[in-house]
Amino acid sequence: HRRARLQSWHTAHREGRASAAFRMAGSIYWSRHPTMSSERFDHVFVEPASFDASIGFYCDTLGWSVQFAWGGDGEPRGACLASSGDMTVVLAEPHRANDHLKSHGVNGARPTLHLRVDDVDARHDELAAKGAALFAPESTHWGTRWFVARDPDGNLIAFEQPTPGGA
Repeated sequence: HRRARLQSWHTAHREGRASAAFRMAGSIYWSRHPTMSSERFDHVFVEPASFDASIGFYCDTLGWSVQFAWGGDGEPRGACLASSGDMTVVLAEPHRANDHLKSHGVNGARPTLHLRVDDVDARHDELAAKGAALFAPESTHWGTRWFVARDPDGNLIAFEQPTPGGA
């Protein structure tokens, strides 16, 4: 049954019917992973080489808007930028943290994908059992509880749940 669905996907993909191929690929994936939790894209975290140049690029070049910003007056600056769709990017200057792997990505500058989950503890337990979670869920200064996993290439994926009164 799975082989027939894969052949249908390849045919749809080859014929340029991308939406049909996507639906088929999704059904193939979900049939193999029926217990996957509900995760939604939240934002990408980027520590830019130049905060001002990056703000200029996202706002002036791409036409995105600043949802909120923080820092200045000697404190590291940061901003949450939004596109006209649901895409958000958080830019932040380097700031002190106890563990740079948690807050700054691998090698200090690689983007971190942030996913919003309904139950951060349950998702942590699921991924910790597979050896993927780097640390137990903890509170953040931006109003969530989170933990981070690392993919095979060293990219970080943060799983977050808003806290009452938080994000």
